[in-house]
Amino acid sequence: MTETTHPSIYDPKPGVPYGTCMVCDALFADRAAVNAHHDATRPVANPSEGFVNLGRSHTVRITNPTRPERIRSMVEEVLEEALRQYGDIDVGCQTIESNADVAEYVIDDLERSLDRRELTRDEAMTALAALHADDVIEAWEGDE
Repeated sequence: MTETTHPSIYDPKPGVPYGTCMVCDALFADRAAVNAHHDATRPVANPSEGFVNLGRSHTVRITNPTRPERIRSMVEEVLEEALRQYGDIDVGCQTIESNADVAEYVIDDLERSLDRRELTRDEAMTALAALHADDVIEAWEGDE
């Protein structure tokens, strides 16, 4: 496993809030605080009005994602680019399917990030798992 040895582009910025409410300008330190704000600002059902309108809670912009969130976002972008370039198009289902070329593209990109010590293999694998990129995971594990 490669360990990062210096600050990485994926590290959150110190002193910057995790998120900001777009409605009331509240600042949040982490995902739990954002979730609590969503719960607190979600309109509740009022049966006396004759209908149920649950509406939406306040919208929060994530301004300083966590390291795992930043890594997942990068891996998702690499995976999407690989699918656009190399994926198999299923016109009938209107989908793009992964293949060995997609897996190779993603693995090559992630290995360059590992070589630069920007992230660890475990972090990359966690992001791939969260994105359900099982074929890429299997191909990368087969390269070991």
